[in-house]
Amino acid sequence: MTSTPQVQPDLINDLRRHVRSFADQHQQLNASRSSLQEERDSLALQLKEAKAELDACKETLNHVFPYAAYREKQPDLAEFNDLELVEHFSKCGIHEGTNLKHDDTIESAVKALRDELVSTKSAYLNVFPYFQYKAKRKDLDHMSDLELANHYRTMGINEGTHIIEQ
Repeated sequence: MTSTPQVQPDLINDLRRHVRSFADQHQQLNASRSSLQEERDSLALQLKEAKAELDACKETLNHVFPYAAYREKQPDLAEFNDLELVEHFSKCGIHEGTNLKHDDTIESAVKALRDELVSTKSAYLNVFPYFQYKAKRKDLDHMSDLELANHYRTMGINEGTHIIEQ
């Protein structure tokens, strides 16, 4: 007669312990997978929101970007379309130190106006008849020449004071 092999109780207990451990690990992996899926979904939503915000920023930038000024500062980009210009500025221009806060043309015009104003004011002060104005307006005798010229420009003309008789 053949006898059936007897399985040792220690071996059975080891096998049960391994099965439980495997089941526990499987359960932990499922929990980790679920947690990773939730994290992935959250990151996907954040990415979608960031892309929407970026698109809105790009759209806004397209309305205010000084394309002509940037093309003038970067003549090698003359063939770029508007979107390519904005992308170039955001990737390269900023890091190269390109300043688009104000247009150089406007700055030049303001400087020219200032120079003209200084020149005109200088000419005005050189020809203003201080003695005649003081003679007509004894109450202003305490004023300096510059104060007299400014007084005439801001008040004397409006008061109808004629310095030079005709």
